Amino acid sequence: MKKNNKKDINHTIHELNNLLTNINLSAEMLVKDVYGTLNAKQKKYVNIILSEAKKMASLIRKIN
Repeated sequence: MKKNNKKDINHTIHELNNLLTNINLSAEMLVKDVYGTLNAKQKKYVNIILSEAKKMASLIRKIN
């Protein structure tokens, strides 16, 4: 792999991880009722977001 391609991939991985961190932190705050109580349906969807974000993080780690 060319040096520039590897650098671009590493930069993209870094950016994706930053985005996922923000998604995870926000979703965790919602689940912990930091901004108010969620109803059951809202919690279900926030938990789906957390679960899918973890899967995405795992995929990103495999790229690196």
